[in-house]
Amino acid sequence: MKALLSISLSVLLLLQSVNFGVTDLLRLDGLVQHVELHSESYGDSFFDFLTKHYGSSKKDHLTAHEGHEDLPFKHDAAKATINIFVVGEPQIFEFATPPVLHPQVTFFYTNSYTSQTPHKIFQPPIYV
Repeated sequence: MKALLSISLSVLLLLQSVNFGVTDLLRLDGLVQHVELHSESYGDSFFDFLTKHYGSSKKDHLTAHEGHEDLPFKHDAAKATINIFVVGEPQIFEFATPPVLHPQVTFFYTNSYTSQTPHKIFQPPIYV
């Protein structure tokens, strides 16, 4: 059970690191239909399709026909969030310590109960 949980969390982390989301899963059907369109209309192989839509000739092919907005993995890089952690110079804060005041003690407690016989019930055992 632990192995299944750790594998699934690792896969989830991997998919999130490459910006793969649920919307990409829902758009896979559009990807298959668009691959078939290119295969029938232009005679492109799958690798030609990838080059035209995700590779080096993406800008040239963008205006060739419609349906490119339904393809998965088309994320706008400007909308991506990048977390940056910058370590600056440490700042040293010095706090002035207030003077310690010793109040006068006005109450003294005296134990008024004394026992004549010592009770050994709460004493540790004696090892001889």
